[in-house]
Amino acid sequence: MLSTDLGKADGRIKLARFGINGIPDAVFEALSGKLILAGEFKSRKYRGVVKLYELYQLMLYMGHLQDRYPNHTIVGCLAYADERVKVRFDPALYQALIELRNEYWQTIKRRKPVNPVPLHKRMKVNAGNLSMRLTSKM
Repeated sequence: MLSTDLGKADGRIKLARFGINGIPDAVFEALSGKLILAGEFKSRKYRGVVKLYELYQLMLYMGHLQDRYPNHTIVGCLAYADERVKVRFDPALYQALIELRNEYWQTIKRRKPVNPVPLHKRMKVNAGNLSMRLTSKM
C-alpha cells in the first residue's frame, strides 16, 4: 500500500496538479509489475449505477497518479458497501475534467456560465468504461 486516507493512517499521498488537489482513500502498488490501483470507498450501496461525481473524482486521482508514475498502468476501483466497480483510466475524460478548471474561473469572473451544458452531455464520459451505468442524480 502506497497511501491510505482511512482511519488514523499516517501514509498519505496528496495528489496535486493544475491546482486540483485531493487524497485518494487508498493507493496500492502491485508487488510485481507496474500496476497502481487507486481506490475510493463509498458508504452507499451500489444499486447498479455510478454517480458522475464519483467517476470524476476517481478519474482525477487516476490522472494525477499517471503523471506521478508515468511508467505504470493506473486502474481504479470504486468500493461500495455491497459491491466493487473496476474503472479504467480514460485520458480524454481526465483532460476534459482538467479543462473545466479554466472554465470555472471564467464563469466566476463573468458571473455567467461559459458553457451551461454539463460535461456528460458534451462528451461520452464513459467511453473508457462502456459497461458502467452512470447517473447525474446526487
